[in-house]
Amino acid sequence: MSSLADQPGHYLAWYGAEYLAVAAVGTLWLTNVTSGIEPLSALIGPVVDLKAPNEAVIFDPRMDDVIGRPMVQEKIGTTALAAMIITPIVVEVGLDLALRRDLHRTNALLLGSAEAVFTSYVATEALKLTFGRLRPDFRERYVRAACAGVIDTASELDCAAVDDGFSVDRSDLYDGMKSFPSGHASSSFAAATFLALAVGSEHVWGTSTPEWVRPIGAVAVAGLLGGAGFVAATRVSDNRHHLEDVAVGSAIG
Repeated sequence: MSSLADQPGHYLAWYGAEYLAVAAVGTLWLTNVTSGIEPLSALIGPVVDLKAPNEAVIFDPRMDDVIGRPMVQEKIGTTALAAMIITPIVVEVGLDLALRRDLHRTNALLLGSAEAVFTSYVATEALKLTFGRLRPDFRERYVRAACAGVIDTASELDCAAVDDGFSVDRSDLYDGMKSFPSGHASSSFAAATFLALAVGSEHVWGTSTPEWVRPIGAVAVAGLLGGAGFVAATRVSDNRHHLEDVAVGSAIG
């Protein structure tokens, strides 16, 4: 078994390329580099071409529950999501290192959790750009963007209704076309699933686990998965995603 006396250079030699890849993808994740990329034409739901938008579709009353819901303040933004994902990983890795003093296991936990989250991120972003599904609040994004001069429209819009000082820029409008699947759900469930399996195998169903530890481990596992479930639920209640977006995102995670 490895110990803290082992040279960290051993892990850099064997896993250095993976750590570099994780760092690169992690930077893309934290900086939301894909926000300025316009997705392809929608493969699910109504289709809107921003170069020649069909406002008959956008403002069709039958689309009210599909793309006509109001924009609201999201309960868990990107920064909060990153904190919710990174914090339990750091806690689990730190506790495990302090208790076991096993660099091999620490390396596996750190690299494994990061790869789980970032693999789900890459897969989710690729699907978002491919499917181009409109978010439930797309109509308001479109109106606010048009009133701010971000896009040209063929008709006069009621800009007084959105004259509250809050504007939507082009990246926000593009984001409104990336509903499927949910990135919040996929990232949170990727982290929660990896950590739940790590904690569970060690402290719940492990053969050498003391009986008094199992209930504590079970609570930790339930908390991890419950937290991911809460994140996914807020995406629907905040009008950021349709239910199936969250279901698929959770499955990916």
